[in-house]
Amino acid sequence: MAEKAEVEVVPEKKLEKIVHGNAVRKKKSSFAKFAEALIQGDITTIKDHVFRNVFMPALKKFIKDSAMTSLDMLFNDPADISRDRSISSKISYTKYSSASERPVRRVIATYQYDEVEFDDVSDAKDALEGMREVIDTYKWCSVGDYYDLLGFDGTSTDGDYGWNNLNNADIVVTGNGKYKLKLPKVVPIP
Repeated sequence: MAEKAEVEVVPEKKLEKIVHGNAVRKKKSSFAKFAEALIQGDITTIKDHVFRNVFMPALKKFIKDSAMTSLDMLFNDPADISRDRSISSKISYTKYSSASERPVRRVIATYQYDEVEFDDVSDAKDALEGMREVIDTYKWCSVGDYYDLLGFDGTSTDGDYGWNNLNNADIVVTGNGKYKLKLPKVVPIP
């Protein structure tokens, strides 16, 4: 007799407000929107790119040039070194003009959601914990789910974007003594 595969039943999503204090939706400033759109990626991705593609090649070139210069000084006449190592003979400008190697910059429209400021740190902790529980149960927490947990109304688009991992999320103090969640960038929910 063939055994039937067990199907995991996911309960229907019904989220209730978990914040007891005052939470206020706040539009992101123009500067924050500009900075977010300009970066278009996580800081760690940018850091890795700079380290691998800028710093490491420069370090390798420095070590190689230092070793070559040291060996030249050790085994050759100093007058020959300056003639052989002239900078103008080593610069190739063909790479700079090659259109095929120019990076193609993609313009991606980013989804913007409102930040929320909490009067009390315990409300911020409750909101973050509630979002993590939604991810544990449903694999994703949409912006709409986040707003539902806070008792706010959202738009239909709020359900299309969200988070599947909040390990790097944190609670930060704002300049006015309130608290807000520092969340990873939202991504489209598949």
